[in-house]
Amino acid sequence: MSEDRIGFFQHIVHGRKFWPCDPRPDEVFIEDIAHALGNQCRFNGHTDCFYSVAEHCWHCSHVVPKEDALEALLHDAAEAYLGDLIRPLKMLPDVGGPYIRLEQQLEAVIAERFKLRYPWPESVKRADEAVITAEMDQIIEASFKGDLHDASVMADIEIHCWLPARATARFLERYEVLSRV
Repeated sequence: MSEDRIGFFQHIVHGRKFWPCDPRPDEVFIEDIAHALGNQCRFNGHTDCFYSVAEHCWHCSHVVPKEDALEALLHDAAEAYLGDLIRPLKMLPDVGGPYIRLEQQLEAVIAERFKLRYPWPESVKRADEAVITAEMDQIIEASFKGDLHDASVMADIEIHCWLPARATARFLERYEVLSRV
């Protein structure tokens, strides 16, 4: 533990340190986010194919209004540093509460770093649910799909199941396009 920081640091792939309990905007890098999200499988790996958080975010960025696309691309960026907690656990106050507080703190820092609106626009939340419904339909093999998300709308997308390197590259390409706008 560093004396001037809260908690312990984690090693980041590009040789940097990151304090998840004491995040700072100048320590957040798009390359680190893309790499981690490209390597993380959605639904805790319980999918028919490897399907990354990076690809999920890429899809979300295409189903929101253009002015919200960068927020949608980065709406799960905190998972690059914290990992994710599955929804059934997030919904338990004793388990999900502390994680959600850390996640929200980090999301605000990420929003500050990339000059995004936070809390995320409502269109991002709706897109996230619509993409989840498409994911459940296309890459979850089960006769039941659960009730932890709003299945009333499904995004018109095709899940590609990009492998990590491709997911990372496509995420970065999308970021480059959106950050120029």
